[in-house]
Amino acid sequence: MSVKSINALRQIMRSDLCNRCGSCVGLSEGKIVFADREGEYRPVVLQEPDEPLAAKLLNACAGKSFDFPAFREYFYKETPSFHTYTGPYNGIYIAHSVNEQIRQAGASGGMLSAILIWLLNTGRIDGAVVTGMSKEKPWMAESFIATTPAEILDAAQSKYIITSVNEILPRIQEYKGKLAYVGLPGQVQSIRKLQKMGDASVAPIKYIFGPFYGNTLHFSSVRSFLKSYKIRDYQNIISLYFRYGEWPGNMRVEMSDGRVAELPKFHANYLIPFHILKNSLLCSDLSNEFTDISGGDAWA
Repeated sequence: MSVKSINALRQIMRSDLCNRCGSCVGLSEGKIVFADREGEYRPVVLQEPDEPLAAKLLNACAGKSFDFPAFREYFYKETPSFHTYTGPYNGIYIAHSVNEQIRQAGASGGMLSAILIWLLNTGRIDGAVVTGMSKEKPWMAESFIATTPAEILDAAQSKYIITSVNEILPRIQEYKGKLAYVGLPGQVQSIRKLQKMGDASVAPIKYIFGPFYGNTLHFSSVRSFLKSYKIRDYQNIISLYFRYGEWPGNMRVEMSDGRVAELPKFHANYLIPFHILKNSLLCSDLSNEFTDISGGDAWA
């Protein structure tokens, strides 16, 4: 007897195969939600979807499987070059934005932000799916559709805590216009699976971009950082940055009472062994090869 799709999906949700991409939440019609976002940040089933919907969610899940050779053949058949470390590519470049404001706003020269703004300004897209910090809870990341250059810049820089961009797939599907999409490798892989399935939720997406990948941290990393500065109540955070200031930037937290906690990026890296999302250790696509363009720092 075959295992029901929802049971197979539950096994992934409870395991380290789940990268929290958000596809199962976004496509579940409210039947699956994220719980404990400041803790384990796992999807949980509130109501079992019927088998056809559960099967779609399972097939869209990059944690279930992702056939690298098959997807390379499907999406990049005509791409001229290939390397094991990068995947298929047309070219590899060193680049930064020539706009100083964009370059300073970005974490790695502002390349992805500059491309998104150029696509928007030239009418090639009407919006961009990006991830910034929540206005309501500034200590949490939140994905949205940016429709102005200012909104794109508001989402610039790396977010090292868990993000679940694909939970806004319903908004993407409803969007009347052309979209660019920015995501991490596991998130992008799920989008590519949905595109191959011909799913309507990803129809507006015309371009896919993303950063190189290193790791994702649980929110406990922020609490631990604040604890070292004798700050207990993270809910009084008004701004959280992971690459603030001149490259490579600082981890910086600004509190409502005026206190500021700041630590150079390389010192903040010591949070990684203690707070890393275990799925990060399983990621085998560090160059985000299923994007149209990916980029990042030289150390990646």
